[in-house]
Amino acid sequence: MSQRLIAPGSMAWRHLKKRKITLLLLSSLVALSLVQAMTPVAAMVFSCGVTILAAFLRPRMRWGQPWWGVAGWIVGCFIGTGATMTDHIQQGVSHTFWERGLLVALLALTGGLVGRSLTPSQAAEDGLSMGEVLRSTSGLFTGLFGVIVASTFVMYGLDQARVTSSRLSTSLTIIVLCLAAPGWISLNLNKRREGS
Repeated sequence: MSQRLIAPGSMAWRHLKKRKITLLLLSSLVALSLVQAMTPVAAMVFSCGVTILAAFLRPRMRWGQPWWGVAGWIVGCFIGTGATMTDHIQQGVSHTFWERGLLVALLALTGGLVGRSLTPSQAAEDGLSMGEVLRSTSGLFTGLFGVIVASTFVMYGLDQARVTSSRLSTSLTIIVLCLAAPGWISLNLNKRREGS
């Protein structure tokens, strides 16, 4: 059922919202625990692969319940990737210039492909805006970030939590910027092609 046919504030609307939040949380936690067991390069390749696959399958899923599970999975993958990068930094493992360049190029390629596959008109058909999707996923990013930092504080103390917060923030800034900038450019080029 299209979400725009359900009146906001109704019991059905509240039930859908709870299911969406549950799907987001569960799928993101599963992805987070899976990706944290990988090396940073493997985690990045896996996260980017999942994101590209989800972007190209999204028109079939629309913005309904399965999509929110996939969105949570993507967020969990990238938070997990940032966490593995942070762990490697803390262990003193360094990466070469070429490895870092490869990660940035992979993120840029992923962002470009995802931006090309997204069309705002499809979101409008299901009664959702891109803004709602972005708000939900960015809220989940913030929540998972907080869980990692808080659990580090409980296990290792304030100093370690502060270091983890700083390094994780840096890793996620790099990931999000390298994904978002090419994605935004590609999406806008796609919009112009649709409009012409």
